[in-house]
Amino acid sequence: MFFSKKSFLSVNQQLPVNYLTWLLLLLSSAAYLYMGYGLSRSQFLLYLSGYLVLFAAYLHFLKRNTLSTHEQPAYSQLEGLSAAHTGLLLNRKSNLQFFIGAAILFRLLFLFSLPVLSDDYFRFAWDGTMLTSGENPYTIVPSEYMKDCDKHLYYLIDLFNGMNSPDYYTVYPPVCQFIFGWSAQLFPDNLWGTAIMLRCFCIAAEIGSILLLVRILSQLNMPKRNVLIYALNPLVIIELSGNIHFEAVMIFFLCWLFT
Repeated sequence: MFFSKKSFLSVNQQLPVNYLTWLLLLLSSAAYLYMGYGLSRSQFLLYLSGYLVLFAAYLHFLKRNTLSTHEQPAYSQLEGLSAAHTGLLLNRKSNLQFFIGAAILFRLLFLFSLPVLSDDYFRFAWDGTMLTSGENPYTIVPSEYMKDCDKHLYYLIDLFNGMNSPDYYTVYPPVCQFIFGWSAQLFPDNLWGTAIMLRCFCIAAEIGSILLLVRILSQLNMPKRNVLIYALNPLVIIELSGNIHFEAVMIFFLCWLFT
């Protein structure tokens, strides 16, 4: 036959997604949404189940996209196909772009949620509020500040009660403080709005890191598709974008320095 079973399998291997991949992408999206919006910190078994689903899908994505060069189906196998058939194929660059897009989408799914597994964002909002009030967060211990503040400042009380470090000075560097202050300035006395802005910075830093990692891999003559090891990692997605951890910004600058 002009289009043999062997050729069909070669074509199928070159397509960016098959039915199983689509199913796992949808399951991953559902798991991220459920973990971001539907679970509480105490629901350990449900979180564990979500992580199992996400890492099973992650391993499938890596198996499909980060095989060594000799394991990848050779383009030479496609010789002899008509232009109509070869036009259906997406090259490896398109395949990589597709899964990077999926990685970004997974991060954006958390955009409007409040972190469940971390309460650090209360301190971020506190430091930002101090800055917008003309205070220096590096000179303020929240527990001492609350002794003398107006008891009618309900927003500060809410931040203080949610904080895990009320008896310590802030440890976050000036770049982070700028982000905290800017977010608090845009959404004064609004924890949800502040959290959204903080997450936007983390997601932007994550996207920048992914793009820089592609460049780094190219400079090292390593397969660019290996960036998916980082980009699709559920732990990275949940902890940095989902729980608003500013290690995302640090990773971005480290990648930038490396390039």
